[in-house]
Amino acid sequence: MTIDFNDSHLLLTADGRLAEILWESIESVYVYKQDLEIVDRIATIIKIDGDLEVEINEEMDGWKPLVDALPQYLPNCRDFADWFMDVAFPAFDPKPTLIYRRLRVDQIM
Repeated sequence: MTIDFNDSHLLLTADGRLAEILWESIESVYVYKQDLEIVDRIATIIKIDGDLEVEINEEMDGWKPLVDALPQYLPNCRDFADWFMDVAFPAFDPKPTLIYRRLRVDQIM
């Protein structure tokens, strides 16, 4: 899978198929660590309007540029530098962490 994005949406390409996710359709973003026995892998779950989820991970092309850019496209999203160490350590502990939740209108007022 490859990950790309622009000012309006996130693009995921796998097996010749393309998925487009509009930034405003993203409800929340979680990160966690996957235990792969010998090593860990950081994964990201993107929850989209309508109870849809997409999971991506740090081994996919474009993951790091995306997580670095998320605060630019998702207001109030935590920066990579702010959450990475908390999730990465200690080893083999999943440490699920919410890094973004879309604010509802009643939360803004």
